Amino acid sequence: MGRRARRLALIGVMAILGVAAAPGAALAGAGGPGSAIDWAPCARADLEGLQCATFPVPTDRSAPAAGTFELALVRARATGPRRARIGTLFFNPGGPGGSGRDFMPTMVEVLPADVRARFDIVSWDPRGIGDTRPALEGCDGPWVDRPATGPVDWRDVVARHAAAIAEVNRACRERNAAFIEHIGTIDVVDDLDALRAAVGDERLNYVGMSYGTRIGYVYAMRHPDRVGRIVLDGTVNPIESTDGLTRTGALGNDEALGYYFQRGPRARARFETALRLLQERPIDLGGGEVYTRWRFVDQTMLMMGFEDNHVAIGRVADAVRIALEGSGARQEEAKELLRRVTRAQGPNTDSGGPFSIVNCLDYPQRPTLAEMQDIVVDVGRRAPIYGASLATSYVTGCEGLDLTPKPVPLATPSASPAPILVASATRDARTPYAWAVQMARAFPASRMLTYPGAQHVITVRPSRCSARVTSTYLIKRRLPARDVACPAPRPARAQAG
Repeated sequence: MGRRARRLALIGVMAILGVAAAPGAALAGAGGPGSAIDWAPCARADLEGLQCATFPVPTDRSAPAAGTFELALVRARATGPRRARIGTLFFNPGGPGGSGRDFMPTMVEVLPADVRARFDIVSWDPRGIGDTRPALEGCDGPWVDRPATGPVDWRDVVARHAAAIAEVNRACRERNAAFIEHIGTIDVVDDLDALRAAVGDERLNYVGMSYGTRIGYVYAMRHPDRVGRIVLDGTVNPIESTDGLTRTGALGNDEALGYYFQRGPRARARFETALRLLQERPIDLGGGEVYTRWRFVDQTMLMMGFEDNHVAIGRVADAVRIALEGSGARQEEAKELLRRVTRAQGPNTDSGGPFSIVNCLDYPQRPTLAEMQDIVVDVGRRAPIYGASLATSYVTGCEGLDLTPKPVPLATPSASPAPILVASATRDARTPYAWAVQMARAFPASRMLTYPGAQHVITVRPSRCSARVTSTYLIKRRLPARDVACPAPRPARAQAG
């Protein structure tokens, strides 16, 4: 589920590999109906043509003297005539920890043109994130430490990572003590309702992606009379717990890997050859840097949920083989590519930081070390490539975080009559399809939009079919008569493996 919905996964790596990661184009516009927000042209070069603003919200709504967050907002004006404008369409790109400002160029590129014509598109950096102030500092999570070769004792791996993340979390907690307990989803939902009121809309129109679907479903439960059009894409499980997040969420990448293997005759062979070679011998990249099987696993995991980036998996796999079996200039070129991919990998955003903090505020469960070890071993049996590593990141996230939970409501079947659109891919790498089914059960008036593939968040890779369904709902507030399955866009030839 994690926060590589957060612009698209590993954009820096995609650029290094010469792969188009995610489209991005700013949408110009100015002026508009009155609101309580003072919009102005964005100062950031990557947001040229967009409008930015700040919006104050109380840090703690039960204690007004506790100060404020200054939320960083961004807006793309509706492209159509003012008389045709419906209102504002908010979105959150996921996480926890995703930046709405960072994702806005992608969003205005992928939304259907008729939706952009009828809505102002608005997003924000949630409390503690991105350009919002204050923002979390000193909270980056470490990658899981696993042996480069030989068998893996996952119980030992879990124990060592739990100790490592606890140290990071304690330092993060101390450094951000003034506000860290107030960045959970309940507070974010209250901020979103304040933003809805500030732009002058009576009802919320919203697209939530990945973690953003938690914001959306909680909003619908807390403010049922203010629900307009809500799209939940790549959904979380609305009856979630820390245990459930790990036991099912950590399986998705292995399921997506099976879909990747279907995309071309050489995909499986290239991947399995690279992994086999690295299991026998890591690559010395020089300067003390060693490329292990776990580098390959972690990096390809970041690419797995975004189908346009699947071609990069094969390129990394080929680089591994050439770096180990090649010679001369080709071998050095392969090593240089792996160096650059590794430099672009960044911190582990599935362990520590906003991902863990928000989840630990939202869910009160705290498994013991023995329980965490049992969960990881179980997940590793069911998902042998990615499962145990991701499960270790997920399940240990609350270690060292002395936080008072502010739990989100859990959505039992028939929890809300709100007519929402639930979208999911059958082999979503991060939020399993079963979670979308559970979300649809919680909203029995909803309809499901299903995409056959591994894409995490189908809004960012729309087909004509999915774009038509989404547009009809957002513009006319009309759901299809029954659930819809849309064919996947035809993959580019180069993406076949």
